[in-house]
Amino acid sequence: EPKSVSYFAPNFFMELVPRKYSVQLILSQKYSEIQDPKQYLEDATTYTFVVNSSHFSPHQSGVLVALDSEDMIDSVMPFIHQSVEAARTAE
Repeated sequence: EPKSVSYFAPNFFMELVPRKYSVQLILSQKYSEIQDPKQYLEDATTYTFVVNSSHFSPHQSGVLVALDSEDMIDSVMPFIHQSVEAARTAE
C-alpha cells in the first residue's frame, strides 16, 4: 500500500509524504533553479533516500520541503506552481 501521494502534469512534479507532525513535499525542480528567500527548501541530492517516498531517487535532482505549519502553505505554493509548469513543458 502506498504511503505517499504523487502528482503528474503529465510528468511527475510533486510527491506528498505524510509525517507524524508535518507533510513532506518532494518537488521535481532543480534546487539551483528555485530562489528560496525564507530557506524552506532543501536540496534533495544531499539525501540517499526519503522514507515512504515512491518517486525519490538520489540520482535525480529535486527539492524537499517539510510543511510543519499552515503558515508555510502560502510561501510554498509558488514553488509548487513552478514545478507544475516545468512538468508541463518537459519533453
